[in-house]
Amino acid sequence: MTQPDHIWPQRLTLTAAGLTAIVSAALFVSLIVRESASLNPLNLATLIGATLGAGLAFWYHRRPSVFIVGYLLFVVAVIPTTGAWIWLLYMPSLGFLTVALIIRFVANARRRTLG
Repeated sequence: MTQPDHIWPQRLTLTAAGLTAIVSAALFVSLIVRESASLNPLNLATLIGATLGAGLAFWYHRRPSVFIVGYLLFVVAVIPTTGAWIWLLYMPSLGFLTVALIIRFVANARRRTLG
């Protein structure tokens, strides 16, 4: 028996939101604890933006427009991390959100063509 089309995107976005929250919290603590690092506005924007984006995608996963806004917010928030190794920590979440987005689009397209 197969799961309904909305179950897998929901599970994937929950996993992405959880991973993002854990990564952001760990990075926040490491920025405070490490003497060599500093907590600056760009770091805060990345941590808050990524967590908020993944959270929006999860909480409003049934509303396509809010899901896409959350996805884009996550991507834009993570872009500044591509200059360092930090982006690797966010890539699993990005992968889960991308797969959830693809499943949603395929399911909606299939639903429209089948009637």
